[in-house]
Amino acid sequence: MYSPYGKTTRRSGCLLAHLFAAPLVREVGVGEEKEDGGIVGIKQENYGRERDVITRALADANRAIAFVSEVADGRNFLMNLTGCRVLHFTWNGDGDQEKVIFEKPNGLAAPVTEDWLQNTCGGQKDKLPELVVLTAASAKLVAGVFIRAGISNVVAVDTSGDDAVTLSFVRSFYLSLAQGFTLRDSFDAGVQSLPDGQEDRCVLLPANGEHWLSPFDDAESGTFTYRVPHSPSKMKMSKKKKISSFRGREIPVQEVYMHMVQHSKVITISGRPGIGKTEVALRACEYARERCLFIETFFVSLQDKTTGTPITTLKEVAARIANAFGISKQEIQDHTEGFLGCIQHKCGLQKGDLLLVLDGCSPYFVNERDEKIKLSSVVEQLCPRVSNLQYIVTVVTQVGIAKEKVVNIGRLGELAAAELFVASAPRKVTVEELRGGMVVSGPHVQLAECMRLFAGGVIMSALRRHPGAIVASSGMLEQWHLLTNEDDYLQDIAVQLQRYEKLEQEFARRLQECPQTQSDSVIEREWGRQSRPERPSRQSSSLVKDRCPPHHDPRRVPSIPRKQDASKSPPPALATTELRTTNGEFWWRLALEKHTGEVGAISQTIPWEALCRHSLASYFVEVLGDEGRDRPLLNDDFNALGNNPALWDPYRAPGSVQGGIASRQEFLGTFWPWFKAATLLLKRTGCWGFQKYPVICGLSTTRFDGMKLLQGRPAGTFLLRLSSKPGALAAMYVKPMQELGNVLIKSSADPVNHRKFEIEYGSETMIAPLKQLIEIIPKWTHLFPDTPKHEALAGVR
Repeated sequence: MYSPYGKTTRRSGCLLAHLFAAPLVREVGVGEEKEDGGIVGIKQENYGRERDVITRALADANRAIAFVSEVADGRNFLMNLTGCRVLHFTWNGDGDQEKVIFEKPNGLAAPVTEDWLQNTCGGQKDKLPELVVLTAASAKLVAGVFIRAGISNVVAVDTSGDDAVTLSFVRSFYLSLAQGFTLRDSFDAGVQSLPDGQEDRCVLLPANGEHWLSPFDDAESGTFTYRVPHSPSKMKMSKKKKISSFRGREIPVQEVYMHMVQHSKVITISGRPGIGKTEVALRACEYARERCLFIETFFVSLQDKTTGTPITTLKEVAARIANAFGISKQEIQDHTEGFLGCIQHKCGLQKGDLLLVLDGCSPYFVNERDEKIKLSSVVEQLCPRVSNLQYIVTVVTQVGIAKEKVVNIGRLGELAAAELFVASAPRKVTVEELRGGMVVSGPHVQLAECMRLFAGGVIMSALRRHPGAIVASSGMLEQWHLLTNEDDYLQDIAVQLQRYEKLEQEFARRLQECPQTQSDSVIEREWGRQSRPERPSRQSSSLVKDRCPPHHDPRRVPSIPRKQDASKSPPPALATTELRTTNGEFWWRLALEKHTGEVGAISQTIPWEALCRHSLASYFVEVLGDEGRDRPLLNDDFNALGNNPALWDPYRAPGSVQGGIASRQEFLGTFWPWFKAATLLLKRTGCWGFQKYPVICGLSTTRFDGMKLLQGRPAGTFLLRLSSKPGALAAMYVKPMQELGNVLIKSSADPVNHRKFEIEYGSETMIAPLKQLIEIIPKWTHLFPDTPKHEALAGVR
């Protein structure tokens, strides 16, 4: 069977690839107000609805066409570029109207340059898709970029207007294309489905092309196949939640998602009742699910189904969590550690990260003995049990535990509140209602102007930008009119706000009743098995017995414990310094444990800053010894390493130390082999730590940097830097006539003297220690910037 990722030719199967990039925020532009740390929310294109329309059209066509949908990043783009016949690409990015947008692993926007597209497509001329379809607000502006990059046919659809127009074109176009019609005929069918005056939103390029090809002309009759390239991410919900229209919450959702990617153990979403905490949690979970961040998400509502108030019975809390995980009462009774032991066992069977959402929490819970237990005590009991389980807690106030990440939710902005009201209404709100009876001059009134008037009108002012009250009140439009029933509306709004005020007062009352301290044993008696022996104290608990000491010095700790499968024997420990210094997995787990503070922590991502500080810097010093301490790696080095496209996938690179996220797959696959070889190479040179005349440039020096440094220098000036090829140095030097030379210096395979290097110079290969190699090359006279080489090498062995 054809696979979009196998070694196949472009024509070996009928595949339509759908790539989407939906960053939530962007940096502020020139002239914009800098709020929320210099970022603003991006209007979300509904790529989900667009994808559903495409798949329905393929199903209705009754053709055996394969379909795959993935996040648009550098790797997925390259994979699908040469594996599909039609590539459909949609993205957000209202702050970069003339750029194509990919996504970074942390969900931020990654603008793509035209040079990158041309270089990427240029090397695949015979394997490119027959057609690329672009749907975005800037699609028409950037369509020419794909033509210049070598794509033969491009359809661009401007999505800045009504979504219904875009979806109408997409359905008609793909239904015709899947049935075997030509590109020209399918495009015309799509345009004919548009309302009058909307035809110019779609273009077919090149303009002078005939476009008579038919990408799916050989597709056989049958059903289309939705292929999933990754293991599907599941989300189980204890109670079906209706997601309201998404308006004005892009920034908090991005903040929650960033904490997810950074493997924060507990993420608290706090805010007043009805402010939209559940909505933000659901949106963040859905965003993470589309990107396969967790293999499974458990969404547990802890609110009373009738009153909407948080439940306070600990037994009911345990029952709902157990139900979400599929744990029966009998399993809890049979397990030696009861409920908590069952949770630990269930999660331990999963090979990946999990997420548990506790939605609508009370500040305390009551057990069967009427003892009040703080929410923080409950969460603290859950957290240490499972290393691959993260938590989101929605509550009015923060939980109050160590390393808790809090995202505060406030009222909506004026315009976002008005948009939420209109989007949630059961019928279309008329322009007259939006104006609020005000007369607006001009024959054609823009909808945006009417929305601004409505946002500042009587109704929205009474709603106080409160999302819960807005959604509840908008439902009354089914029987009321905003102008003729304005008094009724104002009374209903007052009732809605009063209801949320009572909920807030109830939470405040419970908060005052909350105990100040609480022992873990109270929770254990409720959640554990009653008949089991008394558990040892936390200091002697088996959870921490035989673990690594708190200070994870790689020179003192022989191994990092791994999560074990009971059916397998323990893996061999990393017992020697040689194994530790060459094993990237060891250093990844070491950084993760230090970052999270949990022994045996598991995650596929980690903040780049934590990886650099806890592991790379330590490994560097361990290998180089005094040289590494005299000249340690700096932030400039780590920033350069995190942005080096030769060491990472260009669109999966962690970037700078501040805010960067490193992927375990990329770290172990490409970066670690290079970094390990580079560090061992510096050890062999014996000249890293010379501060007065640094013989080798820092890790932040790239080839481009070297060219700039040597620009204008006299002939004979040279510098040494680390090559992007593992285990090699690159010597750059100025030739006569200001030309620049570049030659590779590799470690020699001499088993006797590991300090020897070899260089191809002229027509011969020279092998000698690094100092001698430099000395015997007469054309290299001065070490950059202007130090005579004999003086620079005086202290080198």
